[in-house]
Amino acid sequence: FAASCPVGTLPLVDQSSTYCKASVCTSEECCSPASSCATLISCPKNMLLRPNPTVAYCRALVCTPEECCVPFPTCLTVTCPEKSVLRLNPSSTICSTKECTPQECCIPAPTCAAYSCGKGLVLMNEPASLQCSSAVCNAHECCTEEHSCQGILCPNGRRVLVSSTRCASSACKVEECCGGTA
Repeated sequence: FAASCPVGTLPLVDQSSTYCKASVCTSEECCSPASSCATLISCPKNMLLRPNPTVAYCRALVCTPEECCVPFPTCLTVTCPEKSVLRLNPSSTICSTKECTPQECCIPAPTCAAYSCGKGLVLMNEPASLQCSSAVCNAHECCTEEHSCQGILCPNGRRVLVSSTRCASSACKVEECCGGTA
């Protein structure tokens, strides 16, 4: 057999019993149509049939999942709409169709309202209005250094209670630091 089989065909399984009209066989005489991935009945769990299965030809007469199936996509490539973020672990979140959707992959962006700042930090002002950039908020987004009443000027003859008093938010308020008249 001297002819090579064109794309979409395979050499006959038993070429020794094939007789050619001329001294050199043609592809029509020695090749048979190859199976395409469109003939594969099903793919394993979390996999789907590759795109354009009718033009994806298999190496043998029967197609295998390795040739024809691709993993379902994950949420890692999805762009979420405004005021939403990717779910936690987007690379592990497998989508249910060939293309992931924001409905599958995105959640409303959390706010800093429930975030607990670590030692020496306090929530920034108006934490419920601060949206986090991912499914889990972090100190960089929600917290600022804790402030004390040291250096605050109290109005109208009021005095600083104790200069080491820690304030409840990022900006000390007169009510937190200033007591009665001096």
